[in-house]
Amino acid sequence: MLIFTQFGIILATQLIMKQVFTLLLLSTISFSISAQDIEFDSIGVKSMEIGIVVIKNDTWVIKVDKGNFAEFYLPVNLPEKYCINNQEVVFEGALGRIPMNVKLAGTPLKLSMIRILYRTKPDPGAGEAISNEKQPVAQTNSDSIGYLQNCAGSIILISDVYLITQTLNGETKRYIPDFLPDDFKIANTEITFSAIILKHDPNVRMMGTPIKIKEIRAESTQAFDANLLQDAVKDLFPFDSIGFLPETKGVIKLVAGTYIIEVENGKNDMTRYLPVLLPEAFKREGITVIISGTIGKIPNNVRMVGTPFTLATIGIVE
Repeated sequence: MLIFTQFGIILATQLIMKQVFTLLLLSTISFSISAQDIEFDSIGVKSMEIGIVVIKNDTWVIKVDKGNFAEFYLPVNLPEKYCINNQEVVFEGALGRIPMNVKLAGTPLKLSMIRILYRTKPDPGAGEAISNEKQPVAQTNSDSIGYLQNCAGSIILISDVYLITQTLNGETKRYIPDFLPDDFKIANTEITFSAIILKHDPNVRMMGTPIKIKEIRAESTQAFDANLLQDAVKDLFPFDSIGFLPETKGVIKLVAGTYIIEVENGKNDMTRYLPVLLPEAFKREGITVIISGTIGKIPNNVRMVGTPFTLATIGIVE
């Protein structure tokens, strides 16, 4: 997983891998206006409803799913703390008129109330009905004797065999992984892993305890270098922040020589993020990644193929 901090970048690679691409910016004139530029003219009331805060055309909007379609509302007074992509909220307010000859990302809305929606139980009707009949008990893996969850360790090489070593309370343990990707066949690589501990004959001498890897990731540090910024953003960086994107899954794409990350918002709605800096290990079109970071504001009179995005973390996902 690649973690960007004020002083550097941490790169982490996971066992489950899919490919990633990034989009570039293009300089053109934008004909849309921001929510803050709207002269609000009330035409009605929006009753309380559940929606999702998303970015649409570089603008924060509230999306309300209506079955086969979605309605979008453009809040003119959305508090910054709610500018989190895919944040589910409850809201109400006054509806505004869309100015003539102006294209907006949604219907203008002046919020009178908004709060984060915390779900304490499944949506009514969601899920599958469970029979009261006695269900068969799932059988556990007879070869398993335990499980390791998010353990820290390192790769070692002994007699041409790659092992994982772990130190707990001063005791060193060695594990023999059933499978190790080539990217992890580097001695002294610090890793985090999850695995099933397999049964073995105690009378057979082994180099370590056999395990079945379920997840593995490695971390490394890379200094931030402004010279590595994507060409499309070099003359525009840094960008003003308009919010933070928590860990979200996306797919890397390559457009006109620029890498972007496409994130699905549901209901055939998608946001394109343009990472200002993407490490070489992630410049692979089509891979799926988990990202988080700061969402930037597109400068006035500039048209880009994606919303500017400064990575905080990125990891390849299986």
